[in-house]
This record gives sequence, C-alpha cells and structure tokens, in this order.
Amino acid sequence: MCTVTEIQKDFSGGKFDKAHNWAFQKYGKDGIVTLALEGELPWIKLWIDVRNAIEHPEKNRFVEMLNFSLEANRGIRLPTWRFIHPDYDMARPQNLLEAFENCINNILLFFEDLQIALIDGHLPSRMKVFIEYIPLENRDVSLPLRYKFHSRFESI
Repeated sequence: MCTVTEIQKDFSGGKFDKAHNWAFQKYGKDGIVTLALEGELPWIKLWIDVRNAIEHPEKNRFVEMLNFSLEANRGIRLPTWRFIHPDYDMARPQNLLEAFENCINNILLFFEDLQIALIDGHLPSRMKVFIEYIPLENRDVSLPLRYKFHSRFESI
C-alpha cells in the first residue's frame, strides 16, 4: 500500500505506456490500477495511432476527414473520417461525430474506473468510502454516471 502522494507522477507528453509500466512495477500485474490501465489500452492505443498518423502521415498511415456538406438533394451530410493504418480495419468512411462521442464516453468510463482504482487502499484509515453502482436504467441521460460515492469519517 502507498500514500496518495506516491501516486502523483508526471506522465505528460502522451506516454500512456509510462503510466502502465509504473503501475505494473508498483502494484504488479494483478494490481487494480494496472488492470484498469490495461483495460483501456485498445482504445487509447487507437487514438495515439490516430494522432501519430495526423502529425506524421505516411503512405499506409493517415487520416482523411470530410466536413459537413450539402448534398444535391439539399440534405446535409455529416462529417466522416477514415483511418488508414495496417493495424486497423477503418478504411471505410465512418461518422466522425459518433467516433468523437465514443471517445468521450470511453474517457468518462476510464475516469470513473481510475477513481475507484486510486481510492483503493489510499484513504486515511478513518475515512470510509462507499461506492454505489447505478443501474443503466436509473442513470441521468445528461450525466450518465455509473457510480455514486458516499463518504464518512469515523470518530477516533
């Protein structure tokens, strides 16, 4: 077990692998933080690869985007994108707004999981936190939180 101050690390610069390696070294392969980071690796790797393809395009690694447009029948075509990369099957145009929405949802789910992982074993002994899972049908659609946190301090 470690203190909260030991968790404060600088993983800036888009180095997700550094955070994962740190968690593996600190908590082991079955540590809750390690497992939380590993669970998010596929979609985070995708967006890292997308960023790299935008910043450093190559013949077999690039992103192509089309903005909103007005079609001949006066309909509005939503923006699309396609990602050309040998590791992904995303060459067909896809709805860009849905991709962004999926990414935002993944970030929010990751943040919720990380909150729980970082609370585990890192609270003062007098502080108790209770985590209540909110079933999908009971979530507020404008703020679809999966967990509700309750806390209290016990007297000495």
